[in-house]
Amino acid sequence: MNRADAGVSFVNVDTDAGTMDIMFNSGVPIAGFQLEIEGANITSASGGSAADAGFNLSTNGSTVLGFSL
Repeated sequence: MNRADAGVSFVNVDTDAGTMDIMFNSGVPIAGFQLEIEGANITSASGGSAADAGFNLSTNGSTVLGFSL
């Protein structure tokens, strides 16, 4: 995989429950990310590759921030 293969997708979107999974691919190591979803009110973020990598996750309004210390 190279940088041209990098991408983000939204799957398992459940508007009734207010949940979704955000999937990403990257050909290079990721030390952190910031994602803003316009019009969303993000109340929590957890699990997945971010949790597996030990990332600290935080949310504020329409933004998710994940980073490794």
